[in-house]
Amino acid sequence: MAQKTKNKTPEDALIQHGEQLPDIEVEIPKTLRTEYNFLRFPFFDLSKNSDRAKIHIEDFVETKEGRMRVLWAVTRNVESKFPGDFEKRLHRAIEQVINITPKPVENPLRLGSLRQIAQLMGINHESGKNLNDIKEGFKNIVKATIETEGTYQLKESKKGKRFINDTFHLYDRVVFTGEELPDGRSADSVYLMLGSWFLKNINANYVVPLDWRFYNQLKGSTSTRMYEFMNIHFFTALERGYKYIDMKYSGICSFFPLVRQDAKWKAKKQLKQAHESLIEEGFFQDVEWLDIVSEARNWLLRYWIGPRARAEYAHNKSADYYTFQPDASPLTLPERRHR
Repeated sequence: MAQKTKNKTPEDALIQHGEQLPDIEVEIPKTLRTEYNFLRFPFFDLSKNSDRAKIHIEDFVETKEGRMRVLWAVTRNVESKFPGDFEKRLHRAIEQVINITPKPVENPLRLGSLRQIAQLMGINHESGKNLNDIKEGFKNIVKATIETEGTYQLKESKKGKRFINDTFHLYDRVVFTGEELPDGRSADSVYLMLGSWFLKNINANYVVPLDWRFYNQLKGSTSTRMYEFMNIHFFTALERGYKYIDMKYSGICSFFPLVRQDAKWKAKKQLKQAHESLIEEGFFQDVEWLDIVSEARNWLLRYWIGPRARAEYAHNKSADYYTFQPDASPLTLPERRHR
């Protein structure tokens, strides 16, 4: 019986003709520095078997200048899938490359081969399906459009921070091995053109430090999202001397994002694995579910800051890893009280 011929990639063709692809050497970092806005706001859909077309978070806040619309929206292309958990893992792999790239990081960013990217993602780099999924994942991210008003913060070294009201992309373009680069050369690797606002913040070091090894120990996309999301809010709480934060269940569903459940037992089941694992690891000391009298299908979740979160805060503080300030935005910060 004839054996199936393995589909060859442009990378295989280069190797076959004696051209050795240079490696991108990336050791597993202890701390992964990830851009602030794309940690604070949702870009990837965590819901399984979702047919989501859009993430839409909108509010109106009172300012000195009057009532202001605040918006964060992510919309998929009609011919592509909404970026999900696979695309999030892909983006975290790209951030590992960004972390070791000397500043200023410039476009196009050289990523190495699809196999190397798969290794950074922690998936089988010999699987043709995985390599094709990576290519499709890149395309899904490139095609997703972001619209912001009063949400996306751009850090400028001399002027501080300002909000960007714009429509843009996380990635502007991806060039695969063998395709033509902007300067006319044939790509010897996968190259990525990062979105301009994202790239500016990377070079301005507007990032959040994550314990990358701890992150990878957590089970499930909801657990990792909860860890990274709470990192920002616990920083603000600890800076102000609070022992816990309160957050509505509806807010968690919007900012993770997750499909909102209409029964308490379903909501608790939805977050059970994330809560239990983060309590077990000491990131949370405890989590309480409190009823909201005025809202029948919503609950207040009280997150007590655990010893691991306090130790991580102290370490990052002493190492001067925090490059952002406590945020007081009424849209994104939960209600906080002393106890």
